Amino acid sequence: LASPRSAAENAALQQLVIAQNEAAFLSMIDSKMEGKFTYPTGESLVYSNWAPGEPNDDGGSEDCVEIFTNGKWNDRACGEKRLVVCEF
Repeated sequence: LASPRSAAENAALQQLVIAQNEAAFLSMIDSKMEGKFTYPTGESLVYSNWAPGEPNDDGGSEDCVEIFTNGKWNDRACGEKRLVVCEF
């Protein structure tokens, strides 16, 4: 899955999401330590673009990250259906 590490990479992903008019999952998770999102390699985030009030772990089970059409991120339950963007 895509792992945006800069505003430019996030903007490129945003364009893909806008084209489909649907949120997409990103690769980052916080399943090892709540509230500490990491890349699949285990390294800490070097860039983030959270929506206001996020991440909030609503319902206690939001361990994945989605990107909205506005480019902002939200934590989301990993079992939800979202677009998938491969790393590019």
